[in-house]
Amino acid sequence: MPETKRPLKVFLCHASTDKPKVRELYRYLRRRGINPWFDEEHLVGGQDWQIEIPKALATSDAIIICLTKNSVDKEGYIQKEIKFALDKALEMPEGRIFLIPVKFEECEVPFALSRYQWVDLTIEFGYSKMMKALKFRASQLERTTVELPKKAVEEENLALEKAAREKEEREAAEKVAREKAEKDAVEKARLEAEERERQKASREKKEGEAAEKTAKEKAAREKAEKESVEKARWETEEQAKIKAAQEKAEREGISREEHEISARGGLEREATETSAKIRSLQKRKLNLKRLIASTVMIFLAIIAVLAIVFPSLNLLNERTEPTPISSTISTESVQVISSPSLLLTTSQTPSLTPTQVDTITPTPTVLIDNDSIAFASESNDHSGIYLMNADGSQQTLLASSSSDDYEVPTWSPDGKQIAFIARPSNTSDIYVATDIYVMNADGSEQTKLTNTPGAYNFPAWSPDGTQISFVKRIPGESDVYIMDINSGQSKQLVKYAISPSWSPDGNKIAFVSVDFLYGDPQTGIPVYKYVIKIINVDGSGLTSTDVEGNDPAWSPDGTRIAFVSQGEVYVMNVDGFRITRLTNMDTHAEFPNWSPDSKRITFASGSNRYPESFDIYIVNADGSSLMQLTSNSIRDTHPAWRP
Repeated sequence: MPETKRPLKVFLCHASTDKPKVRELYRYLRRRGINPWFDEEHLVGGQDWQIEIPKALATSDAIIICLTKNSVDKEGYIQKEIKFALDKALEMPEGRIFLIPVKFEECEVPFALSRYQWVDLTIEFGYSKMMKALKFRASQLERTTVELPKKAVEEENLALEKAAREKEEREAAEKVAREKAEKDAVEKARLEAEERERQKASREKKEGEAAEKTAKEKAAREKAEKESVEKARWETEEQAKIKAAQEKAEREGISREEHEISARGGLEREATETSAKIRSLQKRKLNLKRLIASTVMIFLAIIAVLAIVFPSLNLLNERTEPTPISSTISTESVQVISSPSLLLTTSQTPSLTPTQVDTITPTPTVLIDNDSIAFASESNDHSGIYLMNADGSQQTLLASSSSDDYEVPTWSPDGKQIAFIARPSNTSDIYVATDIYVMNADGSEQTKLTNTPGAYNFPAWSPDGTQISFVKRIPGESDVYIMDINSGQSKQLVKYAISPSWSPDGNKIAFVSVDFLYGDPQTGIPVYKYVIKIINVDGSGLTSTDVEGNDPAWSPDGTRIAFVSQGEVYVMNVDGFRITRLTNMDTHAEFPNWSPDSKRITFASGSNRYPESFDIYIVNADGSSLMQLTSNSIRDTHPAWRP
């Protein structure tokens, strides 16, 4: 005997808020000889739905995932059903249809389902395409869909039409009653609100008048008391001065007149001695200026003579031009001559109190375009802040120190200042004491902002230039803070976080949340997950993009966030959707940073293996035109595009 055919069993995965739409789909499938599983129809009283739903999922021939704006954004059991469906789909042989995403309205398809072709029921022939997929699935299982008898279909259609008419009449009556009740309630609420406002205004007026009267009386009373106390104090001090003068005159045995003459004489002698000291200091200062000027002139003359006698002497500071990734043609080196005043400048360790710091700050002899990038680069075992054009030319040292590494440069919104951190050289300890500094765009006037001991990192300016966010590390914890630049006061924004990045409107900050997962049972070493999250600057509205990554950077147009994941650069929408990979370099990328027009991204990439070698790159925001800007066999990192 031939094998008995049975209807195709289809599980309808949906959000609870979408039941009216799914109910219509259920009826549509039933009329076409398919056996859909719909919890509203199949679950009976007393059944454990947490057991029955997984059982129905496991025994279904196909799964339709009903997509609406509610189901895409909803948290809850539907996400568990989708995950179960995805896991079962992976068990299917290649080419088998099992999981069919169906859109009831215009909405985003979740990233996890994007690999499956979806069906749009809002367009013409949408239902036909869905039935075609189900019939194809039935043919794969050697089953066919069952068409109901024509008479049964007509009877069901008549019943549905009658039910629809009754429903419309019932809903219309309910709507009229509801609108009337709502109108009455709104009018009543309006009258009550007006009465409350009148009572409140009267009460506030009386309270304000009473408070104002009390404040005036208190101020008058305090003023009178203060004047009385001040007058008494002044009289007491005057009497004490008179008494002390009288006692002194009596002790020294001189009259009041002799005492006044003696005092005037002493003042005249002090004035004469002070005047002589001032003239002596002015003379010494003038001689010192002349000596310094003579020394500088002699030194410059020696340099000029050496340049003439030994023209091949290499006095230039060389750094290498960029090499486009897509080309093998090498470019010429750019040479930048440091100012001779470098030989007269000394380097000092940053002070523990806010102050300007003397550091090695060369004056470049070449012009830098407005489209420029600041970055940190190691030289002679020290890291300094450099500036170059966006094409990699004219790489010029702005600031460095013989005792500290200058790292993590970040521009002020007006492009006139750079904030950076100073870290003691010859240490890799992330908890070593560091400080945040600011300097002018030419490297001058370096000033320390942080006054309390701590390991500071990742400074970032607010769009209005009044605040700087940063990370403060202590053993076992890294927290994000916000500092007011004018007052120097800072407040903690979020704990266990790194890499803050401001939104262009200054209302939000994207950061990396360091979430503890578990401790390794063998080594005891904790395992963390790094997730990109967003929070309001007042500490409210914490949301997660559910994207694992590092070094988030908000685009200037506010629509996207660049980040690094598994050593490559990605971009995504602010809500965590539409993730796009930009690089495929098999190296370790870090610290992406946007151009002011949001069209390009600069980043550092290289190898963490010893010896470390990182270089600066740029790439278009769509992943095209990757170009290498530096190639110095050292660590070039933390690029920052000038606004």
